[in-house]
Amino acid sequence: MLSKQVSGLTFIEVLVSLFLLSVMILSLAAVQLTALREAKMNYWYSVAAQQIINLHEITTAMHASDETAIVRWSEQTALLLPRGQAKKISAKKILIHWGNRSEPSCTNNVIGSSGCLFGYL
Repeated sequence: MLSKQVSGLTFIEVLVSLFLLSVMILSLAAVQLTALREAKMNYWYSVAAQQIINLHEITTAMHASDETAIVRWSEQTALLLPRGQAKKISAKKILIHWGNRSEPSCTNNVIGSSGCLFGYL
């Protein structure tokens, strides 16, 4: 009787390899989605921070607090941020909030898809 050696992969080995490959691809996609979400949250924060810098430059250039310039700045902030609102709380304090955050819920800086950012002039 002749003995033949069988070489190659069995069906089970191929299935296990495909399963491992699919798990790796799905985990890579999940990491990519998380990175995209984090980048979006950081983008909203940087827009809010830049708006605070813009108001500081506006008030410095005018050497006074011109209400029409502040209203225009507030309207611009509302256009730049999702459901964004900005207002001057006191002579030196500014609040910008966006997303599902409302003014009463903003007690400190919160960064995310909904967030709050305080600034000082």
